[in-house]
Amino acid sequence: MFRFRRARERLKQTRGLGAKITLVFHWSKKQLGRLLYDGVLREESRMRSIYDELLWNRVFAQKFIDENVSGLTTDGLVLDAGCGIGRMPTAFSTLGKPIVGVDIVQHDFWHKAGQAASFVVADAEAMPFRDSAFSLCLCLCVLEETEDDELTLQEIRRVLRPRGDFLIRVPNKGNLRTRLTGKMLYAKHLREYDKGKITRLLEGAGFTIKSIRLAGFYSPILTHLVNTLISPQAWLSLGELLPEKYRGVITFICEKAT
Repeated sequence: MFRFRRARERLKQTRGLGAKITLVFHWSKKQLGRLLYDGVLREESRMRSIYDELLWNRVFAQKFIDENVSGLTTDGLVLDAGCGIGRMPTAFSTLGKPIVGVDIVQHDFWHKAGQAASFVVADAEAMPFRDSAFSLCLCLCVLEETEDDELTLQEIRRVLRPRGDFLIRVPNKGNLRTRLTGKMLYAKHLREYDKGKITRLLEGAGFTIKSIRLAGFYSPILTHLVNTLISPQAWLSLGELLPEKYRGVITFICEKAT
């Protein structure tokens, strides 16, 4: 409000229609830039928004489990390989399900997760756990960032107990944005996958595939801004409007083959 009053006073003092229009244009551009920087594009603000709106939202946690984990083995310890800021460990912990999050670097939000969640700094290609320690493993949009995806899958298989479940999500190489621009979704991705390639990798690593689902939408323009602004439900709903091959991510539910 203070900025607006000050700008209004400057506008009154400015003479000439052209000068007034120029002043309004530059003021509007400055305010828009401040809004985008402070509210959307600044990484810390974005991460806090994700944490506040998703991590502590019991409805979100229950929805994720109902849609993706229903019917899977969660009676033992759960592993989130490549947990990032800790969204899934916090979601599971909110529901009282014990889970271990692993990431290559420590994140500031870990200490805010519930008592059922614990965290370990480690590389997903060499995790400090005994064989067959977990009943379920999550690996959500992580495999594409690992140096050796085959080794990562072998390591996940090692720490899963016999017939343990594995839920993995990877970016779809054929998503709408990549098809139209020729660019991967994020610069940090080392690779992206089509359904055939990731299927062969999973089966070669010793997993039996139980289900495959393609979902989600990535805008071909202003991708990161659009996907920051829309809700997870809108992201899914927009994906449903596209043919499967143009959707954003591929989710597999697998079982450790014996």
